Amino acid sequence: MWVDGFMVWLLQSPLHWLASGSILLVQYRGRKSRRLYTRPVNYVSDGNTFYAISLRSRIWWRNLRGGQPVIVRVRGMELEGVGEVFEDGPGVAAGLTRILERAPRYARYFDVKLTAEGRPDPADVQRAAGDRVVIRISAGLISRDEVRLASFEGRGIRGGGEGSCPAPGGS
Repeated sequence: MWVDGFMVWLLQSPLHWLASGSILLVQYRGRKSRRLYTRPVNYVSDGNTFYAISLRSRIWWRNLRGGQPVIVRVRGMELEGVGEVFEDGPGVAAGLTRILERAPRYARYFDVKLTAEGRPDPADVQRAAGDRVVIRISAGLISRDEVRLASFEGRGIRGGGEGSCPAPGGS
């Protein structure tokens, strides 16, 4: 899709500030093809932990199952990290709740109502979680040389994957 190509160009340019507050680039290796892919993704951040949501019907996120090495470009910085996918109902609901608590403006896109306290309605979250997955990327700042030397050798990083969506720094 041409929009993805444009966003990749924009986010790698000095004009990245136009979109990098809500879109990052995630670079990962295909699990079967071993090809390197770069994909723009809407995100919500919690420090150097980034959360994204994808429809289950999309396939790109499957490459991150089991915790896979990634490089993200966000706000003009490149960070190396681990991408994990939460596919089960409770994990997706927990991740979606976390995202909507940090960015309540996104609730309308998922047809989730907010309570009087501004929290996402749990029943709406459960419904919205049904056809989605949550992607969590835990990242740290690295240099350009480290980016070029990043392993991407196909070794999965243990941990995460399916299950609950714990807070950053949790297990």
